Amino acid sequence: MPCAARKRTARPRKRRFSTAVAPELAERGVAINALRPGAVKTELATKELGEDFDWSGWAAPEAVVPAVVFLASQTPATFTGRVVSSPAFGVDWP
Repeated sequence: MPCAARKRTARPRKRRFSTAVAPELAERGVAINALRPGAVKTELATKELGEDFDWSGWAAPEAVVPAVVFLASQTPATFTGRVVSSPAFGVDWP
């Protein structure tokens, strides 16, 4: 199976898994959420696509950090079982 096809089919499964397992793990005090980071200009993306690629609209890795820090600090009582987008952090959520 080509890599792009694997990614397209794996993403929905990861989202469903995250929302399905959250209630079960909440009973144990663990918050589970899934973060959709959007297009992020990582070292790997730069290596694969090249510096000459049109990076407009892509976020820097640092742009994802506030959403990750927020999610890491949550408990099942505050925020769990959600699939959220990092570009929407502070706008649509929390």
